[in-house]
Amino acid sequence: MTALHLAAWMGHTDAVRLLLRHGADASAEAPDGRSPLSMAAAAGRCAIVAALLESGPSLASEALLRTAVSMGARRNDILKMLLAAGAQAWGSVLIEAASLRLQLPSKVHLLLEAGRPVNSADAEGTTALHAAAAKGHASVVAVLLAAGADVHARSADGMTPLHSACGSRDPAACVTLLLRAGADPRAVTSKQHGRLTPLHLVAANSFECDASAEAALVAAGARTAALTANKETPLSLAAAHGRGPSVAFLLQQGADVNQASWDGRTPLLYAAWCGSKSVDVLRLLLEAGAVIQAVTTQTLNDSVLRSAAGYSSPTDEELISALLDAGCHSDTPASDGRTPLMAAVASGNQEVVAALLGADADLNATDSAGNTALHIAAAAEIGSYRELVVVALLLSAGAAAATANSQGQLPADVAAAQQEDALGIRSCLLREAAAHPLRQHRLATVRPRWEDSDAERCAAEAKELLKAAGELIAACGESVDRATQHPPCGDELVGGQPPPAWRAWHG
Repeated sequence: MTALHLAAWMGHTDAVRLLLRHGADASAEAPDGRSPLSMAAAAGRCAIVAALLESGPSLASEALLRTAVSMGARRNDILKMLLAAGAQAWGSVLIEAASLRLQLPSKVHLLLEAGRPVNSADAEGTTALHAAAAKGHASVVAVLLAAGADVHARSADGMTPLHSACGSRDPAACVTLLLRAGADPRAVTSKQHGRLTPLHLVAANSFECDASAEAALVAAGARTAALTANKETPLSLAAAHGRGPSVAFLLQQGADVNQASWDGRTPLLYAAWCGSKSVDVLRLLLEAGAVIQAVTTQTLNDSVLRSAAGYSSPTDEELISALLDAGCHSDTPASDGRTPLMAAVASGNQEVVAALLGADADLNATDSAGNTALHIAAAAEIGSYRELVVVALLLSAGAAAATANSQGQLPADVAAAQQEDALGIRSCLLREAAAHPLRQHRLATVRPRWEDSDAERCAAEAKELLKAAGELIAACGESVDRATQHPPCGDELVGGQPPPAWRAWHG
């Protein structure tokens, strides 16, 4: 780094001019590739930028323009100087200006006034209008439209600016502007990109927003019955993302509540994936006549309840309860014989397991391989303490630990073969339960519920669970050492945390 670099960065204008008069190299690069001009521009040193450009206008470059574009509105003077010095700003710079986190239409104005092509695109076919719409920058969209931006421009995947706007945080304003400018509400993306309409994309919007954009699209001619390449409707995608306002609006517009996708998934089956945030969506769909016993046709004939039990999160017992109240059968198996209880056990979701047990789900039903829910719990490799919790829940409810699967394996045998059971807790617990089933009631009071992020609470409740497990084994007349010499029982917890071996076991 030269003296000129330092003077430019620190804002010493007189020193910069003195160094230039004595022949300092204004194009010299520091070890990180920065020039005095780039350092001055990044620091917002307007007078120094002017002095350096006077010594060599050719120093202005597209890279420097990017630096000026990324600054706040107060740095427009530097952008003006670089443009006046002849810095080339191709379409990518305009696209970058349009997609800035802050809406800065003044920078877009300057670039357009300097003759930058409003419809130039990058390698993916994205224009500045695509970029601004995707960010929800309505003021920038308005500037670009006034400059003649093409509302029908297509990116490589067939996206129009209207498609881009529909995925933004607040799509309504940009959608309205683009529709007024003549955007096609029925435009479809490429087959490789799913053949999506703007209505599909706004229905699947992952941000919290109302249905204003959907209303604008439908008013402009968008079809609520449009199908994607996978035969998904906008209603299906809205249900899949738990978007209550969108679901309500689309149902009001007459969307088919039982339209199935290529694999037989109805909007209700899609909603089952969303967990607790889809409870309101579930009720809307049921009130509109959704078939509660719908099943998929391509993926194991999954029912609504089994889908919810297998995909929902630990706080979604409300969804399970709502489905049971709506008439879902707790023991309806998929084509592989696995029931909703088995799906919940496989995901380690103790809250959903408890909800299904409360609905009298069949503890000892078997799948096509002869596995019970207890076999599946024994094989689970979920991490944390969830495997033990689920096993304890099943045993306390009376699951048969002495039942063998089609390969002649007891749940204890399955657990012993799992890497996650390296310390033998599950297999030991299951083996003793198989030998002394009447002792299982000792786990009935162990119903831990914790958050993985709450280490202190997790450790305390794990200690309670393992203490009960130790009592069970001791009561059965077996040595408790196998289960307690390494796991965190009693005072073995150090600083509220399990010892290293236990933590390693659970990742």
